Amino acid sequence: MLRIGTAITICLFFVSAARVAAEDVDARLTPAEILHRAAKAECITGVDSARLGTITENGNTWTQLIVVKAPERILIRNEYPWMHLVRYFGFDGKHAWTSSNFGGGGLVQPSLARYTKSTLAWYTSADMIPGRWPVKLLRLPDRTVDGQSYFAIEEFPEGGNPSTLLIDKIRYESAGVSSVAGRYLKCTQRSTIRSICTHENVVSGGKVVGSVDIEYVPMHPEDWQFEMPEMLEDWTTAWLQRGYARALGAQVSSTQTLRGEMHQVIGGTPTAFSTQWRLETTRPFAFSISQAYGGRDVWHLAFDGKPGATVRIGQSAPTPYLAPTVGMALNHCELHAADCGVHVTRLANVGLGGRWYYALGVTSLRDPAQWYTVLLDPYSGLPYALWLQEEIIYLENYVTSASGEVIPSKWTTQTTATTFEMEHVREIAP
Repeated sequence: MLRIGTAITICLFFVSAARVAAEDVDARLTPAEILHRAAKAECITGVDSARLGTITENGNTWTQLIVVKAPERILIRNEYPWMHLVRYFGFDGKHAWTSSNFGGGGLVQPSLARYTKSTLAWYTSADMIPGRWPVKLLRLPDRTVDGQSYFAIEEFPEGGNPSTLLIDKIRYESAGVSSVAGRYLKCTQRSTIRSICTHENVVSGGKVVGSVDIEYVPMHPEDWQFEMPEMLEDWTTAWLQRGYARALGAQVSSTQTLRGEMHQVIGGTPTAFSTQWRLETTRPFAFSISQAYGGRDVWHLAFDGKPGATVRIGQSAPTPYLAPTVGMALNHCELHAADCGVHVTRLANVGLGGRWYYALGVTSLRDPAQWYTVLLDPYSGLPYALWLQEEIIYLENYVTSASGEVIPSKWTTQTTATTFEMEHVREIAP
């Protein structure tokens, strides 16, 4: 948690302080005087900067970007990959706010307001530079950590939480900071050019439980960047699409042909009578579905993506209302938005059968009435179900086809009136 410190030019260590013998340190130094020397030692001259920390703790790794603009603006961006969550905290000079990639934004509750103001005071070096966020200081008895003695200063930022800062008694560098009893961040590595911490250990109960790797980026942010938004970003849609595409495997062709056995399900039991089911797809929308028995087609529906172009058993017929939706879904338009002319966005997670699934909503840009939803298994990344407005298709028992694409070998299609199962589904050459 060591602060952002930037300088317009490369500055040298505060050598005079670094070489003062421990026995010569004036025990009567005030906390303000100690911090004044620390500011020189760490070359803290300005704080319009950004600090990017990569934090590892409890087996998880996450990132924290902190952007500050003196004297009273801060933006904190925490990204937690295992939760698929990006959360923001900010202070615009008047209000403390929060937002996340899952939606919304608003003023924070009092405890988070205190956290935001404390972080603002720390990263704008309000304790070292006059005219910043008000901070009261109290010198505590010197503290010994790992056999080394440090100055200890209690800091009370206005409207924030107190913290304890440890200062090296020889070099006058910030050595660590604690905002929770028994837990602190200890600097273990510094830049060779400027006295800036680049690695911290997270210490709790006397043990190292994590680490922070730090990078600093000089920047000059504008005031509007710290204002409370309604929604900063939704990176999870693209994240889900990438994971889905990796799980699905190779899609080397825009056409695909699947074949399997089709049964009607009555009273929860598939009938003994079966037909041969065949599906052909061609991106972006075209598809053909047929049933055959005894080598002859008994039902055939083809749609080439154009209104009025549907063919049933060799005869032209009006296009079924949901044909474009079915065509988009069967051609994986959620992964080919540009080709299909659709908008893809993450929806709220869906609970189904005692489990939860990610949800991607897909809407045609040509006809917003044509839409469907893909439910993705959170562990495999593969589709569990396609919700096509008036029917839902459950996809199970995935296998790898000859082309390298992973396909479901069992399909269960449910409507309000009927249920069909397609089993032993496999890919065949078009």
